[in-house]
Amino acid sequence: MIGNPPYIKEDFNRAAFDGFRETSPYYMGKMDLWYGFACHSIDFLNIGGILCFIAQNNWTTSAGAKKMRNKVIVDSQIK
Repeated sequence: MIGNPPYIKEDFNRAAFDGFRETSPYYMGKMDLWYGFACHSIDFLNIGGILCFIAQNNWTTSAGAKKMRNKVIVDSQIK
């Protein structure tokens, strides 16, 4: 799967998180919408599937990406 996630920070566009905020287990405050997009994309992969994103590198240190980092560590393998 190749994805072009939406790079939208909650600080700048709260309305973009309407619905996602209330229903997604991956929501956490002060996040970028692409973190949740990536987590849900991992959920949709078939066993052995490959997910590819052009992504900013701040997900490795951003406090708002904590759930995404955990998802990547537990449910995937970086190649």
